[in-house]
Amino acid sequence: MVSEVEPGARVRVPFSERGLPAAIRRHPHAFALAGLVVASLLFELHVSSQCSLWIDELNTYVIVTRKPWAAVLRGGSPEHPPLFFVLVKLVTDLFGASAASMRAPSFAFGCVELVAIHWLCLELGLKRSRALVIVASVALAPFFVRHAAEARHYALFPAMATLAICCTLRCLREPTRLRYFAGFAASAATMAATHYFGLAYGCALLGVLAVDLGPRWKRLGLTRKQTLLAALILAALFGIFAWILAGAIDLARFYSKPRAVEGTLPWPDLLAAIAGEFSFFGAVPWASYVEIGFAAAGVVLIGIRQRGLARIVPAALAFAPCAASLLVSSGHFIAARYLAPSWVLYHLGAMAALLALGDFLARTAGALKPRLAHTLAWTPLAVVLLLRVAEYPTEYGTGTDYYEGLQTYFTEHFKSDTALVTFDGFFGERIMGLMYPVGSAPIWLEKFRPRRGVNRYVIAEIQADSPDRQAKLEGLIKLHFGLSPEAWRALPLLDLPHSEYQPAVLARLVVLKDGNAVVSEPAAKHPHRTHRHRRAEPGPES
Repeated sequence: MVSEVEPGARVRVPFSERGLPAAIRRHPHAFALAGLVVASLLFELHVSSQCSLWIDELNTYVIVTRKPWAAVLRGGSPEHPPLFFVLVKLVTDLFGASAASMRAPSFAFGCVELVAIHWLCLELGLKRSRALVIVASVALAPFFVRHAAEARHYALFPAMATLAICCTLRCLREPTRLRYFAGFAASAATMAATHYFGLAYGCALLGVLAVDLGPRWKRLGLTRKQTLLAALILAALFGIFAWILAGAIDLARFYSKPRAVEGTLPWPDLLAAIAGEFSFFGAVPWASYVEIGFAAAGVVLIGIRQRGLARIVPAALAFAPCAASLLVSSGHFIAARYLAPSWVLYHLGAMAALLALGDFLARTAGALKPRLAHTLAWTPLAVVLLLRVAEYPTEYGTGTDYYEGLQTYFTEHFKSDTALVTFDGFFGERIMGLMYPVGSAPIWLEKFRPRRGVNRYVIAEIQADSPDRQAKLEGLIKLHFGLSPEAWRALPLLDLPHSEYQPAVLARLVVLKDGNAVVSEPAAKHPHRTHRHRRAEPGPES
């Protein structure tokens, strides 16, 4: 019997059939992706709250707070195009120049990057469930978390590059849908305007489109309006690329003059650094070499599924830029984060290889014990994710820093007759004098002069963990304070506060009497610290 409903009467629909529950049932993967993005953002915010700004982030701080808009629009810094600094300056002008404000663009584009990686997985033919698992693995990757929680370019850069790759793959399949060509042009231009390495990635993708679509352009059947629109998009892209190229040439001239006699970058060390940064397990020394094999196998497996030139895109962009970076002048330090778009494909390939290994195990065991097949299919990837989570928090700190505790300690424990002396001075002045001030500006050990009325100096060693740096430090101590290296090492270390994210900032108290150093007051033994240093980007101001 069918019940009748009076006209105009309100019909109660069960909650499970309306609103959010119904939407989740209709689009479960979209909501799962949104949940992963939100969870990843919360984790990045947590990591950021535990990390002070490190030296490159403080360069961003100086650019957006000390330079006018005209200088920022011109570039702000010769090492990079201006787009990222423009975005950060917009945010800091609205919300103030706090660490959270300066990192806000990176948080936002970290979310964009996860969505773009999900789209890339689908473009490469992976199932939605597997695409979600790969996005989760990216969200737990130390490389991603560190760079999505810092006030630098390395969230915006790979996000735009991943979108450009997605649009390129779609253009190869559907060349007449110009919205994807426009999307490629916009993301490639944004990528190039963020980092000079982005220009190389953009040109490589544009070359793929030109080689594939150029010979068959007339057979595509585009209308005159579509042809004109494509020409306008291409002209605009060429114009932006030409502008970025002019800046890259100027940068090359800047580094070639003062640094031409310094020799070349140790190339094997660069490749080892790239493998180490791309590695899933930074704490496992041999892991990076195993992962290279997994990544190479994975991008080949993914490429085989594609057609035409799309087959070479994953492997070429994952590995070719790493080798090509060896040809770049050693005037400026080359870091793995400059190749972040390659990391995305490297990581995706490695995950795809682990999933393929799981499929092999499932097929092998399925004939004997069918119930184990599904479990074994996910076992390799589950082991990887569990081992990665076990690395928290050591591998997730942004750079080598947590200095706010040091500032608090200094201001609470020392009076006006005590001054802070930092080595390296540039690093210390930026960290301890600009963003987290200690009261009076710290003294550079490299430029030390005694201050009137001050006879107690806390000398903090920052980035003095190599033999050469240690020898330079001890030479300056002997020059300015008359302490031999043996006497300097015999002084007790101050018991500075620290966290898992803080580097080995070692500090000793030196007391001057009649201009000569005397034995300082005893202090508690300094606890052992382990840390990883990340080399800063040298710039003209350094």
